[in-house]
Amino acid sequence: MKKKIIISGYGKVAKEILKLLKEYRVLFTKKYNIEFIVVAVIGSKFLLYQEEGIDIDDLSLYGLGSSSLENYAKNKRIKSKTLNDIKGGLLIESTPTDINTGEPGYSYIKWAIKNKMDVVSLSKGALVKYFDEIMEMKIESNSQIKYSGATMAALPSMDVGLYSLSSTKIDRIEGILNGTSNYILTEMYNKEENFDQIIKRSQEEGIAEKNIDYDIKGIDTANKLYILTKSLLTSTMNYKSIKIEGIENISIEKIREEKRKGNKIKLIGIADDEGIEVRPMEISQSNPLYYVDGKEKGIVYYTKDMGKIVVSGGESSPKGAASSAIKDMINIYR
Repeated sequence: MKKKIIISGYGKVAKEILKLLKEYRVLFTKKYNIEFIVVAVIGSKFLLYQEEGIDIDDLSLYGLGSSSLENYAKNKRIKSKTLNDIKGGLLIESTPTDINTGEPGYSYIKWAIKNKMDVVSLSKGALVKYFDEIMEMKIESNSQIKYSGATMAALPSMDVGLYSLSSTKIDRIEGILNGTSNYILTEMYNKEENFDQIIKRSQEEGIAEKNIDYDIKGIDTANKLYILTKSLLTSTMNYKSIKIEGIENISIEKIREEKRKGNKIKLIGIADDEGIEVRPMEISQSNPLYYVDGKEKGIVYYTKDMGKIVVSGGESSPKGAASSAIKDMINIYR
């Protein structure tokens, strides 16, 4: 069966989605009897639409963003379209996150659901700001929405919680949910360099983004854990009640002190039915999160009937996030 795909946002993750869809096209057809055809890519200033399918090989020759979509269209003699021109399909929402407004992701998700489309969201902003409203809209429209890429990307934390633990009650969630902050703390532990040195070097090497406030201040961890909590626990807490403390004040002296004790400092998100807290914690080797280092992430589910379930690893990269989005698409249609 053929499925039309629309992608909103054309950054690094969107480009990786196109690459993977091309690379695994034959595999997906043989294994799942699904052929994904990308018919539209929505940039901030240009909407590229070809009903018969975009030539992924040709588009890959250009860069990122609206200018590359426009240059592709110019060479193909295609005019910019509007959302009203697009009929049917599945939306992959991959625009930058804005937790204050939820835009532009919220508008794209709302448009898709109102038009009876299914949605895969990588963007966290709309889910953090409008989670309950989006879930109500998708029920009314009989659409499906999956968003494992908005929680821990390549790490299947949402899948484990929703499916593997569906027969039990999850009492508590603890996790290292942000790969960048975990990388910084791991480097401080291993190399005993101070916080600012690690930040500068990681940015120069392209490991960390130029603006890493969301990562180091615990905001990204809080966003991901909030979405997990709304999906998996019975808590009715609101986002503003989350207690957040980042790692920006962790000194190398504190790292060394805990290292002498046999401990590590990790940025941990904790959630239960009472609420959510994000803060740096000193953990010993008895904690499974002790062994989650570098850019890897990890999560521990404490359940009523199945004991403690640990999931760790996952590629923290645009390719890992792209793969999680495609996994969600496959699971909607398989």
